[in-house]
Amino acid sequence: MYPGDQPKPGKTWSLFSAAERGESWRPGGIQHLAVHEASGKLYALVHQGGIDTHKDPGQDVWVYDLKTQKRIQKIKLDKLATSIQVSKDDAPLMFSIFIGAPTLDVYDASSGKLLRSVDEIGFTPTLLQTPLKISHTANMLLVSNIILWILVLVLLAVMLALLRQVGILYERIAPAGAHKAPSGLKAGEEMPVLEMQTLDGRPLRLGGGPGKGKSTLLFFLSPSCPVCKTLLPVLQSIRNSEAGWLEIVLASDGDKEEHRAWLKAQGMESWLYVLSPQLGMTMQVSQLPFAALVDESGVLRARNPVNNREQIESMLGDQYYEMAG
Repeated sequence: MYPGDQPKPGKTWSLFSAAERGESWRPGGIQHLAVHEASGKLYALVHQGGIDTHKDPGQDVWVYDLKTQKRIQKIKLDKLATSIQVSKDDAPLMFSIFIGAPTLDVYDASSGKLLRSVDEIGFTPTLLQTPLKISHTANMLLVSNIILWILVLVLLAVMLALLRQVGILYERIAPAGAHKAPSGLKAGEEMPVLEMQTLDGRPLRLGGGPGKGKSTLLFFLSPSCPVCKTLLPVLQSIRNSEAGWLEIVLASDGDKEEHRAWLKAQGMESWLYVLSPQLGMTMQVSQLPFAALVDESGVLRARNPVNNREQIESMLGDQYYEMAG
């Protein structure tokens, strides 16, 4: 932009000394001048020729300092050119073409070194144009690519999180119907002795021979398991009706305070409730909810994933039905 309303021409100066003019040096071509504003350099395509050769091609580019109006560099082109242009970035490139050949030559504008040639750019090329700021364009492309990769990684993380949640739900919400017992301790085998404490500090001994003369129903659950919660009224009913021969122990693992708060919210503070990963591993708990019946002699009678009242009652067996009858 020019200061003021109208452009004002500066003092004229010659590109050539008297000696150079005597040697017939003159500018020529179609687009024979280019300016790199940041460095204050003028690039001129020149040749040696007579009068009226101002459209002739040249193979020399002379570089001038616009401030001192002195030539500071000579660049010898690889081939004749009719047009030149210089990019506007901080590490400028110089481009040259010849109207009779469809090839673009790319030079380092600072050193004059030929970097590469681009063929088949079209017939009779004449005008060369460059973006106002090549580096700015390149930076924008780089930033946009980085943003796209970040979005891809975020989407990948979200997908992995969703897949993990689907796996957790699949384990916790089993389809209705019969379940196949997992491998591990088998029905008829004696349960190893496990000494532990309930959530409210009461000592509890499981397995290893006669105890209180009652069978024990171990019910494995999680506060975040919706199917587990639907079975709590069933367990409450069985606990009330079968108290003479059956004791129910709720089992889980995790943070004590979280389980205490959950148990209080269900109004079940008086229940036997243990947090024991070892108990879960002993029973090979594969998914929730899960139940195991240990008789009064400490022998495992049944263990299976459960998701309805019928499956729990079936696990309790004949003794339950005799009592219910």
